[in-house]
Amino acid sequence: MSKPLRYILILPLLIILVGTACNLSSGPTPPRPVPTVPTQETRIEQMVQTVQPDPTTGQLTITVTEAQITTYIVENLQKDYESILTNPVVVFQPNQVELYATIKSGAISADGRVVMSVTIDTNGEPVVEILEANFGPFPIPSSLLNNLSTAVDKAIRDSMKDYQSEYRLQSITFTTGAATIVINKK
Repeated sequence: MSKPLRYILILPLLIILVGTACNLSSGPTPPRPVPTVPTQETRIEQMVQTVQPDPTTGQLTITVTEAQITTYIVENLQKDYESILTNPVVVFQPNQVELYATIKSGAISADGRVVMSVTIDTNGEPVVEILEANFGPFPIPSSLLNNLSTAVDKAIRDSMKDYQSEYRLQSITFTTGAATIVINKK
């Protein structure tokens, strides 16, 4: 085979490989559709402001659905991260949270998934552990998951500093489709 003919045959293969590398397919997808619901009755901020403490215990109990938290992320948090994260969807499963999104890194984008467990420590602070993560069809190595867990944990703790003098997290429970958070007022 002549040299120019080989180059002509290799060119389409290179184009296919570059196209695949720039947009990885077959990444994880949510197990069920989760709509965003931007109505006043379902906004998290409104719900938190109107929740009343239990008269006997003084505890506040808030139940949040997948649609509510997904809407909150789309409307608030995604603005800060839209250059690297689009189409976020939160799915609650028993004892864990799954975040699905299209993740961009430079010219490469892929559907991704992060599976987390969230517990409350003895100080009433959330502790996030990333159990698994995928970028496209590829799992993220466990050594990177520890660093990611630390970063997410710190971001959540920092975002809660304004409320720690007034409130203490008691528990968080995840079931299929919902999360229930119990808070003690100090």
